[in-house]
Amino acid sequence: MPVFYDHYFGSGAAVPSRKATQAMLLSARREGILMEIIYTVKTLYGLRGLLGKEILPQDAIRFLYTGSIGVLGSQAGCFPGSERN
Repeated sequence: MPVFYDHYFGSGAAVPSRKATQAMLLSARREGILMEIIYTVKTLYGLRGLLGKEILPQDAIRFLYTGSIGVLGSQAGCFPGSERN
């Protein structure tokens, strides 16, 4: 039976959340990886949360990110400290 942890969605599935954006910034600072801030980052945020609460075992998780460079330009104004031209 699947279990859904929908509180990681924030205020909506297609709406960036502050906590997910913070997870993306942490990933960018630590690993140099930029991700789109809607779906991929919410997945990463949820995985980190479930790992932190020890709901998921550390050794069973692999997060394969294949990139979404095409959407980063359209989301530039969503990153803290960025300006749109």
